Amino acid sequence: PVTVFNPIEAQRKGVVTAILDNVSSKYVKVFDGEAEVASQCKKTSDGKTEVIFVADVKSLGTKIYDVRESNTPCEIASEISVTNNTLENGKYTVTLNSNGDVCSIIDKSGDNRELLKAPIVTGLFNYTGSEEWPAWEMNYKETAKVPDRIPSFVKSEIIENGPARVAVKVTQKDGRSEFNTIIALSLGGEAVEFYSEIEWQSLRTMAKNIFSLTAINDKATFDLGLGAIERGNMSDKLFEVPAQKWADISAQDGEFGVSVLSECKYGWDKFDNNTLRLTVVHTPKSNYRIDSMQSMMDLGLNRYSFGIFSHNGKVGADTQLQARLFTQPMCAVVCEKQEGALG
Repeated sequence: PVTVFNPIEAQRKGVVTAILDNVSSKYVKVFDGEAEVASQCKKTSDGKTEVIFVADVKSLGTKIYDVRESNTPCEIASEISVTNNTLENGKYTVTLNSNGDVCSIIDKSGDNRELLKAPIVTGLFNYTGSEEWPAWEMNYKETAKVPDRIPSFVKSEIIENGPARVAVKVTQKDGRSEFNTIIALSLGGEAVEFYSEIEWQSLRTMAKNIFSLTAINDKATFDLGLGAIERGNMSDKLFEVPAQKWADISAQDGEFGVSVLSECKYGWDKFDNNTLRLTVVHTPKSNYRIDSMQSMMDLGLNRYSFGIFSHNGKVGADTQLQARLFTQPMCAVVCEKQEGALG
C-alpha cells in the first residue's frame, strides 16, 4: 500500500510520486479500491521503481492506494500528449521554439487564448552591482533594460510520457554555465510546471526569467504572504520588489489574467505593462569585505521551480490556491499492509 497525504486545507486531485523497492515486474498499476487510476512507472538508476499516479485526497487528509505488479503498463485513456517540442493536457497546449524556450501557451479553456507575447527566456545581464552592498542592493541601470543575451540550445528530450504526466527536458548553455529545465503537464493540471537546475559559472552576471504576457496592465499584483499589493512598472525609485509565492498581471478590462507561481525565488520586477521578471541568480563584481566573497555568490548548482497559471477575470483566490498546490505537493509513503478497514 501507498499512503498519500494532502498538506493543504482543500480537496485536491493531482499527480504524486512514490519510490518502490523489490518490484520484480516491469510495470505496476495503481488502484483506488478496485478502480484503477492513471499511472506510469520507470526504473531508477539504483534499480528501484518510480511510480507516478493521479491521487484524489480530501482536505488535510490521507488516502491509501494499492500498487500491484503487472506485466503490462497502465492503459487508461488520457488527454495528455508530448512531442519533442509540444506538450498538451486538457487545459493547455505548450510549444517550444528551436532554442528550447517555451514560445506559446494556449489556454484551451479560454477560447484558445494565447498567454505569451514572447518566449519565456532566461535573460542574462552583464552585471557589476552595488559596490557598497553587493549582495543586497541592485543597480537600476543594469537591470532596467533588455537582457544582453540568453543561453543557447544544446538538446531536448522527452523524459516522461504516460497517462499521468508528460515532460520535456531542455539543456542550454552560456559559456561555462549550463541550464537544464524540465517542462511538465499533468492529467487535470491547472498549471504549466517548470523545474530548473542551473550550474552557474558566470561571474559579473545576473539571470532573470522573463515572462512577456498577452495580459496588459500598468499594474501587477504581488503576493505578500498575508495579503497582496499592486505595483506599477519599475522605476529608479522602486524596481526590484518582493513577492512570496506568485505575481500576476490581469488584463486591464478584467477579462483574464496570467499568474507566475514561484517555489523559492522572491525578487521580481515589472519591466513594462505586460512583462514580469523573476530574479534567479546574480553574481556581482564587488565584495562587502575582502573575506566575504560576494563576487562568487550563487556559483555552483541552483535548483528552483515556477509555474504558469491562467485564470478568467481578475486575480483572486484561485491563484492563491494554485500557488499552494504547486509549492506544497502531496507526498506518498510506502507502508506495510495492516489489519483494519484502512488497510
